[in-house]
Amino acid sequence: MMNLTSYNTLKEYVEDGRYTIVVGPRNKSLLTRIKKLYPEAIVTTSNADGIDGKKLLVDKLAADGLGLKSALLKYKIVDVVYENFTKQFVEGGNVTVNFSSKGCEEWEQALNQAMLGKPLTREDVSFDLNGKVPKLYIKGQEVGVVSMTNHYVTSCAWGEGTNVITFVYMTKDDPKQKVLSINRITGEVMNQ
Repeated sequence: MMNLTSYNTLKEYVEDGRYTIVVGPRNKSLLTRIKKLYPEAIVTTSNADGIDGKKLLVDKLAADGLGLKSALLKYKIVDVVYENFTKQFVEGGNVTVNFSSKGCEEWEQALNQAMLGKPLTREDVSFDLNGKVPKLYIKGQEVGVVSMTNHYVTSCAWGEGTNVITFVYMTKDDPKQKVLSINRITGEVMNQ
């Protein structure tokens, strides 16, 4: 999602006065820290009922909360901003970050994956349609399913029939919606 503001810190969003700040439900320490730093700020968790305000500033790690998902329906895209709530973003100023070698390896792997644009294979993707809510797993990690459609076309004069399932989904790391289609006959992963 595109950030249409020129704000670089949480303080600037708070000073704007139009933003309700949404953090993850498991991140109570962040919520407490923000309230301490900016007493005038309106801060809530993504699982809270009745999330309200003119605009929303959402921690990218909070993007999967049920309260937030229901609240998003009443907002225009331009009124919701997703940010990484790093220490530097929350507190402003320069912050030194120390990486472990494991963290660097994971980051390097993710960067290589993004730069190579390697398509997913049928081994990378699985799904479960047995519950009330469809579940999609990419490389073993569950992603948020926005919608799921099953398409079936019978055999006809111009070719063989198809059986394709299409997911619109988003991940915790990236709230942009993505589309993934899977041929249920061959297992081929398409439309990424």
